[in-house]
Amino acid sequence: MEYVKIKTRIILYAVAFFFQGIADAVLFTLMIPLIKNLGGTDFETLLAHTMYGLGMITSFIWGSLSDIIGRRLFLRVGSLAFAPLLLIGIVFSEVIQIKILVTFYLLIFLYSMLCAMMYSSLIAEASLEANPSRAFGSVNLGGDLGWGLGGVIAGALVEKMARGVLWVFILGSVSYAIFAIIANIIKESKEEIRRKYRYKFRYSALMLLISVFLLSFGREWVYGLFSIKTYLDILGGSTLYYGIFVTMLPGIISALAVPLYVRLAERFGGLATYGLSIAIYSIIIPVMALSKGYMALVIWVLPIWPMYDIGSKKSSEELVPKTARGKIIGAMTAMVEIAMIIAAVGGYFSDVLGRELSIFLGGLLVTTALVPYGLIFYFKRRE
Repeated sequence: MEYVKIKTRIILYAVAFFFQGIADAVLFTLMIPLIKNLGGTDFETLLAHTMYGLGMITSFIWGSLSDIIGRRLFLRVGSLAFAPLLLIGIVFSEVIQIKILVTFYLLIFLYSMLCAMMYSSLIAEASLEANPSRAFGSVNLGGDLGWGLGGVIAGALVEKMARGVLWVFILGSVSYAIFAIIANIIKESKEEIRRKYRYKFRYSALMLLISVFLLSFGREWVYGLFSIKTYLDILGGSTLYYGIFVTMLPGIISALAVPLYVRLAERFGGLATYGLSIAIYSIIIPVMALSKGYMALVIWVLPIWPMYDIGSKKSSEELVPKTARGKIIGAMTAMVEIAMIIAAVGGYFSDVLGRELSIFLGGLLVTTALVPYGLIFYFKRRE
């Protein structure tokens, strides 16, 4: 009976993040094409990623508080994120002009802040499962499939329908609402113990956070610029093909790779899995920057993201006690989003130096994550 309950929870994580993946794919698939079509520069385009990151930084606050007062409150408030996502679609479908970018930025910030409440609380809950690797794998499997499906639907609707933008964001809003309903169905783990005092991260955990920040800085720098390059230079401004190559194919291939990475994390540990993802990113991103046309897209769809995500989350589970899981998950999410904010400077370098050179520089930044990664083992031995 207990096995059935655990299996049900694992399935619920996958289904919940499937719909959350659709909602995020809707936003990220259309974010760059819509702003570029309004005449925005590379820097203005990547500012949208910055606003998303600003909202998600608050995940550290929500994660820490959820360790103390429980997850349920933040799941319920975060459920309201469907509203700003729908408003983005209404604004863009009715008032297409560059001066509404400020409104767009504010709505992205509001959406991501509410998402942060849901994400940090639910991922922290997944870390308390009897088998965290499988729980994280379930999250990635559902999220990647939703991301792939949402991206191609978004691209097709915008390209084929007169009011496609509005219908796409209605789809995203409904998907997020379903995600919120399922997330609130998942009961809190009875193992969870509230802490009434502050937990201070050890140096090994701090090195993990720094490493995640540096890796994310380089990766987000590259993600935004390569998305622009793909949309304008490789795919000729087609939102349909953009949805296929930037979201659908990476999402499906990543979903297929998730079981492999789960087994990898179970056998060799989260730290080894995470370190391997850093090494691979350090090689493929500079190569991608130097590649032309569809060869660059082939490299783009390689499923490295779930290896990083499962490895980093499993690493956090290995380095901190159960009573601080919300705090470490929130802190890791905050590191990723701070990196996303700063990575907008890549758009400035792209406007000045060119996209290929700026993408190459982003790849070099990824390699710096290896330094704090190595220090994790040094401090772990001393703790």
